[in-house]
Amino acid sequence: MDLYHNCVCDLEGGHIFREIKGGLAHFPTWLLIIGYGVFWLELYVVKKGHGLTSPLAPAVALIILGILLPRSFGSIKGCWKFLCDNFNEQSRFNKYVIVVGSLLSLIILGCGFYASLFPPHLLQEHDLMHYRLAVPRQHLIMGSFAHIPWSAADFFYMPLDFALTPFWLATSLPNKFPQFLFILGLLAIAVKLVKHFTGNHFMAQVMVVFCILGSHNVGIQMGTGMLDLAGCYLLLAALHSFLEKNIFLCAAEFTFYFWSKSFIPPMMILIMIGVVLIFVLLKSRGSLKTDWVYAGAFGLLWKNNWPILKKLTGIFLVLSLLIGGPFVIKNLYYTGTPTYPFVVGLVPGLANLQKDADVWQIIESNAYNNTQTKDAYGHGRSWGAFLSHLWLISVPEQGVNNSYDYPVGLIYLLCLGPFLLVLFRALRHKEFLLVPVFVVVFWMVWWFTSQQSRFLYIPIVLMIIVVVSDKRFLTPVFYVCVFVALTSTCLSIVRAHKADWGKSAYEVLRPRDKILLTMSKNFDGLHPLMVDHADVAFADFPVIIKNKGILVLK
Repeated sequence: MDLYHNCVCDLEGGHIFREIKGGLAHFPTWLLIIGYGVFWLELYVVKKGHGLTSPLAPAVALIILGILLPRSFGSIKGCWKFLCDNFNEQSRFNKYVIVVGSLLSLIILGCGFYASLFPPHLLQEHDLMHYRLAVPRQHLIMGSFAHIPWSAADFFYMPLDFALTPFWLATSLPNKFPQFLFILGLLAIAVKLVKHFTGNHFMAQVMVVFCILGSHNVGIQMGTGMLDLAGCYLLLAALHSFLEKNIFLCAAEFTFYFWSKSFIPPMMILIMIGVVLIFVLLKSRGSLKTDWVYAGAFGLLWKNNWPILKKLTGIFLVLSLLIGGPFVIKNLYYTGTPTYPFVVGLVPGLANLQKDADVWQIIESNAYNNTQTKDAYGHGRSWGAFLSHLWLISVPEQGVNNSYDYPVGLIYLLCLGPFLLVLFRALRHKEFLLVPVFVVVFWMVWWFTSQQSRFLYIPIVLMIIVVVSDKRFLTPVFYVCVFVALTSTCLSIVRAHKADWGKSAYEVLRPRDKILLTMSKNFDGLHPLMVDHADVAFADFPVIIKNKGILVLK
């Protein structure tokens, strides 16, 4: 009852608005809050047609931005003064690092911004075109949340996709600009976390930006339609909101992250259990000091955080009903499991599609194929493979990619040694450091699930924050290595997007997407059109897939 009372008290009487103070760094969270509510309005009430959305979500987002900007003006002015004052106090070498690093960072961000203005068309945007955008767009065209028979992806948890759809489809061609805002949000949140952990150390805040932008895996996703960096932003933003005691914002950010993919709920539960077990194990050996990133950084007082955790849990449960609930209910109704593609038919009486034996066979086949993707990456799970992967995830093996998807780059290697040093020192001195322990447990869960390097954004960015927050590692050698990584990433992102420079939005589209745009002219407004593939993000009409059966994602 106390949990319920705390939650309800925060949600009624306008009290909630006193809890939301996030500032510009948390603006991407507002995009999701606005977009998710607007999507359901677009689906059942507004119904603009042709799989497009009205300007409602962008308009409300601009209003929120207009409210946040004046509130943040003093903070922005203070940051600029802090930057100028501290820059003048730096050595000549540090000034050179800051100036050149800033120029390289601006080039990287500029390329990412330019690429984000094009519609999705790149090879790495396959998931966005294949289902992340195609599925919610077909729902808008149907005017219903009912299952799309030809898409297994329609069973996935997609609140993040639904929340961004009103922004993606507010333009004549689908856009991916919101993803770029999440990059900016991630950088701002990382700076705020480092500021929190270091007591406003200037070079630590500068270096966390350079390290994140110098990471190859960040550069390769920048400007694309992928959502892994958005997930990274959400979890880090939730941590910052927790530290600032912005409970509602923290709950909203964690809830959107928790339900953003089908495998994240069980993964996060395993991580939490692992972190608690490590804490209990260390605690059983005697007195134990606790902290966030390194001993003496900030202090972690459990007794002060329990009331906050109780409130947070209550609001999380309520928001989960709204954000994750529709997808859980849909999965239960059609597949008999709340966690498709795992254990389909767990509750047979609820599996509506089980009534048709042929369809159910396809459901089971697709679920099996989706779960097997965890073994499609890496070199196995032996001890030798574990040791070798610490190097292999950072470098190309064949062409520009490796067996773990794509390289994470030099910054990870630069931070790995100092991070392990922090961890081992903590164990030797009987200290429990929450963020490093979380990184280790997250990494181990990743190792035993899908070994795709793009799922390592969170532990790698947290690793960077741990290292740069410890002033012992901020040396000229470290700065030079970061400068090399920034240069490498800058060249990589320029090379990756230069083929699109000077082209129009229509020119960069794939041939099959141009065909879909042409087909829309033949749509009579009544009967779905037949296509032979499921890449229908650019279809503004209802489709039927020629190949019978539910889509198999590879």
